[in-house]
Amino acid sequence: MKNILKHLSQNQVIFLQEILAVCKHSQTESLNMIFRDICELKRNFLKLQSFKIMY
Repeated sequence: MKNILKHLSQNQVIFLQEILAVCKHSQTESLNMIFRDICELKRNFLKLQSFKIMY
């Protein structure tokens, strides 16, 4: 895992960690809730990336 992380940007690592955290708690949540959470994380990540490109 460390080999993968060192090739990613800091934002990509944070995004991956958030997805893994959501999946870790998936045993107590429905698939719809997990999908919603991952989509929200992706939207926030993409907003951050587009904001960085603008500046």
